[in-house]
Amino acid sequence: MRYEFVLLCLGIVGCSVALLSIGAAIFLPTRSRLPFVWFGLFALLYSGSLLIRNHWLDLAFAWNGHTPAYLQRGFSLLAPLPLLLLLRGLYQLKSRSFAWLMVAYGAVAALTLAAIFLQSQPEILPLPGTALILGLPVCLLPGRDQLTARLRLASPIVTLGALLFFAGYAYDHARGMMYGHWTSILEPFGFLAFLLCLSNETLNAYATTRTQLTQLNTEMEAAGVIQQSILSKPVEHAGIRVAVRYLPMEALGGDFYDFPVQDDEELHILLADVIGHGIGAALVTSMVKAAVRTFAGDTSAPGPILTDLNAVLCSEARGQYVTATYFAIHRSNNSFSYTSAGHPPPLYWSAQQQRVVHLDSEGLLLGVRNHEQYTDTRFNTTAGDRLLIYTDGLSEASNAAGEEFGDHQLEALLRANSTQPPERFATLLQSALQAWTSNGTHNLQRDDITFLVVAFD
Repeated sequence: MRYEFVLLCLGIVGCSVALLSIGAAIFLPTRSRLPFVWFGLFALLYSGSLLIRNHWLDLAFAWNGHTPAYLQRGFSLLAPLPLLLLLRGLYQLKSRSFAWLMVAYGAVAALTLAAIFLQSQPEILPLPGTALILGLPVCLLPGRDQLTARLRLASPIVTLGALLFFAGYAYDHARGMMYGHWTSILEPFGFLAFLLCLSNETLNAYATTRTQLTQLNTEMEAAGVIQQSILSKPVEHAGIRVAVRYLPMEALGGDFYDFPVQDDEELHILLADVIGHGIGAALVTSMVKAAVRTFAGDTSAPGPILTDLNAVLCSEARGQYVTATYFAIHRSNNSFSYTSAGHPPPLYWSAQQQRVVHLDSEGLLLGVRNHEQYTDTRFNTTAGDRLLIYTDGLSEASNAAGEEFGDHQLEALLRANSTQPPERFATLLQSALQAWTSNGTHNLQRDDITFLVVAFD
C-alpha cells in the first residue's frame, strides 16, 4: 500500500508539473513554445499512466472491464512521442537514424493502438517502449551522431536525469521479459528524477526566454519611438493644409510617409507601405526615406523618383517589396502630378464637380523588377478640393464579422465632410475606423494604417 501511495503522489506531481509547463508556453513566443509543450505532454501522458496503474483509482472510479488497461496502454504508447521530440530539440538530433527511429516508433505505436481496439485482452499486447529504449542508444552512438558534441548542447543535469529514467525503464521491462510478469519497480523513480531535472532546465529556459522577451520588447518600443520621430511633420503652406494619422499595428510599423520637398513653390508627399512588419520593415523604411530625399533633390517629377527608388530596392534590398504613391504639388499653377507603385488609388474630392475621383495609376510595386519605369499623371486643382492618401490597412480594416471598411465608406465620409478642415476630417475618419474595428472589448486592427488629408484652399 505504501508503494501504491508513492505512485499516486508521483502521478499527481507529474500531472501538475505538466499542466504548469503547457500553461507557461501560452505566454511565450511561438518559436519558444515547443520544448515546453513537448515536456508537458510527455509528463502528462506518463503521469496519467502512473495514476491509472494505481489500484486506489480503480476503487475511486469503479472501472469495469478493460477500461484501465486500454487507458494505460494508450498513454504508455503515446508518451514516448513527445519525449522523442523534446530530446530532438535539446540535443539537436537531426540524423537519419534518429528520424527513422521516430518514424518506426510512430508506425509500431499506431499498429499496436489499432490492435488494442480489436482485441478483447489489451494487457497481453506488447508495448513498443522497450524497442524505443533499446533503439535510442544505438542512434546516439559516438561516431554516428557525435554524442559527445550533442551532450554539450543540454544541461548535464538533464542528461543525468534521462540516463536514470532510461535505466529504470530498461531494467523493469527487461526484468518483466525474463520473468514473464512486468512490475514497476525502478521506472517511476527514474521518471521522478528525470522530471525534476527537466523541470529545472525548463524553469531556467522559461526565465531566460522571458528576460529576453522583455528586453526585446523594450528595444522594440524604443525603436518605435525613434521611427516615429523621423517621420516628417508638414509645415504650413499658403493654400495647402495637411493632416496625418499614423497608426502602426506594432511598435515598429511598415508604413512610412515623408515630405521630401517643402518650399514656397512645391510640396512633395510620399506614402509607402513596406510588405511585412517588425525590424526588417522598419529598416527598409529608413532606406526608402534616405533614397527618396536624395532623388527628390535632382528632380521634381514623381515618376523618375519612384523609378530610381525601385532600382535601389532591386539591387540593395532584394526580396523586399514596397507599395508607394508620390505627389508633387505645384503651388504656382494650382496643380499636382503623381505616380503610384502598386498602391491603393488615392481619393480626390473635386469641389467644382462635386464628386470623388479615384486617382488610378497602374504601376508595379517597388522591388519586383529592375529597370521598371514609372510615369506621371497631372491633375489641376481648385479651391475646396480635398485629397485622401492612404495605405491598404485603412480600406482593408475588418470588423468582428470580417467585413472590410472598404473604399465605399471612405468615399461617403469624404463626400459628407468635404468642407471640414483636414484635422477635423482626419479625426472623424479615425473615430469611424476605430468604431468599425472594435468588437467592444479590444481593437481588431491587423495591419498598419496611415492616411493623409490634403486640403487646397
